[in-house]
Amino acid sequence: MIIFHEVKLTDKPRIDEMLRASAQRNCELSFSNLYIWQRTYGTTIAFVDDMLLAKNVKRGSFFTPVGPGDLKKAVERLVDFAKQEGCEARFTCVDERGMEQIRALFGDAFTYEHSRDSDDYIYSQQDLATLAGRAFHAKRNHVNRFKATYRWSYEPVTRENIPECLEVSHEWCMRNGVCEDHDVQNEKCAVKAYFEGFEQMGGRGGLLRVEGKPVAFTAGAPQYEGSDTFIVHFEKALADYNGVYATINQLFVENTLGDFAFVNREEDMGLEGLRKAKLSYNPVLLLPKYTVTHVG
Repeated sequence: MIIFHEVKLTDKPRIDEMLRASAQRNCELSFSNLYIWQRTYGTTIAFVDDMLLAKNVKRGSFFTPVGPGDLKKAVERLVDFAKQEGCEARFTCVDERGMEQIRALFGDAFTYEHSRDSDDYIYSQQDLATLAGRAFHAKRNHVNRFKATYRWSYEPVTRENIPECLEVSHEWCMRNGVCEDHDVQNEKCAVKAYFEGFEQMGGRGGLLRVEGKPVAFTAGAPQYEGSDTFIVHFEKALADYNGVYATINQLFVENTLGDFAFVNREEDMGLEGLRKAKLSYNPVLLLPKYTVTHVG
């Protein structure tokens, strides 16, 4: 029997060990994502035979087992667990490598469906920091215009200025009339959990001001300790400052993420505007995600 438990800050070293063993780039499979979104998705985890197992109650699914242990046995355990619970054995947000591994082990015992809305956008840190070259001409112009127009300042997120990040988030909600939106409420819960565990999860963020007023913030965490990839979880800005989103993105990556090679800005959730924006930054990798479902 598998005993699942909620994700605790003290689980981070062991989760990182599992992720490091499988060289993860999948944004869902990071300690920070598992921890901050667990209330929204009912995420619980278990460590079994050197594998991390993760269950999402509200999604009715599992994540791909990861770690140095036996993947075949881990998948079989979860299929048996699902049968005992009387539910479907379904794995969501499975990256292409995970999907191919399961298909090699189990063949047509599972179905494999690409979930384009869940694909991760992964960028070169150098590209986002410098915006060099013709491909980034428009982005570079937006940033340069912002810097020339406003009296701005940038600073890393610290325990002291977290309240001002939350001010930006609240004002963004008010201006967009979405404070009561269900998804926004879930995100606010995740933001709260993120800042509560900011230091423990290795969080990093950036805060942008205009004439001293906080107008944008961005924040995230490494894929795991020692990873070359940083995951951006949140980005909020007051859009009446032209170029503010492009500027907080560039300043954060340039000033705060110099020790990473890649930046994962997560998925677009099928939102047309968000997809267009993420593609416009020329990702070096669009990491495919799949839904893998046991047949029978």
